Amino acid sequence: MAIEGQDVIVVQTKAARLGMYLMGQAFFSAQLMQRFKPRLVESVALVARDDEVLRPLFEQYPGMRVVVCPDEVLGRNTRRT
Repeated sequence: MAIEGQDVIVVQTKAARLGMYLMGQAFFSAQLMQRFKPRLVESVALVARDDEVLRPLFEQYPGMRVVVCPDEVLGRNTRRT
């Protein structure tokens, strides 16, 4: 499959809070894709919980984005009793 000149989205995921390991995986996945000469690479870190300190550090780089998966999608009960 040739990706030269194509738009590429790489996704790294963890069913927990955004952390350094996942950020590294997402960042370097995008860097590794550059060798295939895509037109654009976007890297998404898909997590269950955000981290207000780490997110801005990650998203300061072009093409890096954090997406927090809603509790309903994760199958977590959002009602408080």
